Amino acid sequence: MPWGNDSAYCAQRVMSLYGAEPRQALQLIDTIEAIGAEPDFTCDYLRATVYSRSSLQQHDSAIAICTVLLEHDSLQADDPASLARRQNALSLLCNSYRMVRNYEPWFTTSTELAELCRSQGEEVEALRTDAERGYILSAIGRRAEGIAILDKTIAALDAPGSVNRLDACIIAIKRKINVVEAEGEWETEVQLAQQIRRKITHFRQHMADYADDSYRLPAASGRYPSYCDFTEAQACAFLTNAYAAGRRPDSCRHWLAIYETMPYSQTYGGRRIVIPTRLYLGQYEAVESVCAEEIQRMGTDTVNANYSDILRHYARIAEGRRQAEKACGYWRRHAAMEKTLNEQLQASTAHINAARYLAQEQQRQLEKQQAALRTWRVMMVAVTLIAVMLILFALRQVQQKREMDRKNRALAQQISEVIRLKSVTLEARERIRAEQAEALKAAESKPKPQPTPKPTAKPLRKPTPEEIKEMTNTELFEWLCNDIRDNRLYTDPAFDRQKLAERYGLSFAQIGATFARGSEYDSVADFIRDCRLEYACTLLTETDMKMNEVAYTAGFNRVTTFNHDFKARYSLTPGEFRRK
Repeated sequence: MPWGNDSAYCAQRVMSLYGAEPRQALQLIDTIEAIGAEPDFTCDYLRATVYSRSSLQQHDSAIAICTVLLEHDSLQADDPASLARRQNALSLLCNSYRMVRNYEPWFTTSTELAELCRSQGEEVEALRTDAERGYILSAIGRRAEGIAILDKTIAALDAPGSVNRLDACIIAIKRKINVVEAEGEWETEVQLAQQIRRKITHFRQHMADYADDSYRLPAASGRYPSYCDFTEAQACAFLTNAYAAGRRPDSCRHWLAIYETMPYSQTYGGRRIVIPTRLYLGQYEAVESVCAEEIQRMGTDTVNANYSDILRHYARIAEGRRQAEKACGYWRRHAAMEKTLNEQLQASTAHINAARYLAQEQQRQLEKQQAALRTWRVMMVAVTLIAVMLILFALRQVQQKREMDRKNRALAQQISEVIRLKSVTLEARERIRAEQAEALKAAESKPKPQPTPKPTAKPLRKPTPEEIKEMTNTELFEWLCNDIRDNRLYTDPAFDRQKLAERYGLSFAQIGATFARGSEYDSVADFIRDCRLEYACTLLTETDMKMNEVAYTAGFNRVTTFNHDFKARYSLTPGEFRRK
């Protein structure tokens, strides 16, 4: 996170200058502080940045400044500005501890930094710090845990589309390379270095698709190309070191030649990073030059891991030059230095902090598992409730269907019974008319007239207009009803009020009055529809005719009309009625 605000011109000037001219940057900071252009804590932070991140490499000075700076009131408050300043100071302090490989405070500081980043919702920055902690765990002997954290961090950051995530992922891959390089796993180092090159290649080709969300590499500063060149150069250095460790001289020289064409290879850090390759190829003068420069940078502080590495390099150079006695002296000094450093490490609280960190990680994993278990239980309860509800719904549907079937059966039986009774009535009326006709025929054949038996029903003959006038509406309807039913006039699809008027010589007014006042029907159409439906019930019950045949035989023009009217009249479809 950038220090201060964008209007701090002097601070920006220092940040743009210190990489190339660190001493001039320090002079500028003194001037800024003297004229009061920036607060004192900002000037202290700028000095620590120059000491830690420039070629001066005065990490002890940076550590001292940052340690005091973290106690400043401007970094102790809970407001966003104070938290941002504290995050910057912690990040700078971690960098300095990493460069001097002081694992105990490095682990403690990185733990605080990761927690601060996560509290601010900056997950990428927290993962970037997790990579440092994975490396520290590997360096202090807990390699399995460290590699697991590094792999998890790389996987979480591997997706493209963000400059900040890309940079954090490459940092995590570099930390893993540092771990496997120390263990001599050169094939894994080759794979990781090639992964870095692939990510940089993708970034170069799709730069517009990456969100410019990194304060470390702002697009406006034009640092993307230089960042790509620097990172690709480091990947080439990792490749040449890996092939040197794997005793592959041809591949080693090939990648070293590519690396030496890159500007980074001429810098102090660039010359220092390929020391393993120079030793393998016997380029001892180049190694001695880098070691001498590093010793000069150290000053009087020679009890550290970097000086131990220098002793190891001198021992290998002496062996390569067949200077056995000199080599033995360097190896003895190297062993003593390693023993001292190991005793310091064991006496420190780094292992305690590491154990605390792992306990925190295990607690977080346990909490995640418990949360997942709670979610699973809630889902199971929800699924169970849904299943129970579905079962109850299904049972309810079955019960309703059974109840509906029972009612439909009863309704169908009632309909059939009504139609049967009407059929019986019609048969009885026809039988009476036949008996009356036979009695009249027998009476006419005798010499003496015999009294005519009193009929129980009027013969169905067309009444005269005078008789029609004398009939009540009920009597006229009864006669029309019997005639229509007996002759099944309703089976004609065209039979309607007009046909009825023409057949019986009645006016529309007479027919309307007859049905409205002398019957239970509101209109002729309702009566004709009921006649057709009753006849259809008989056909459905007593024949195997298809539905369309039943509809047309009963006098319906269309099957859909038949189905609709049947359902409206009996609350059953024709198919349901036939089944019941």
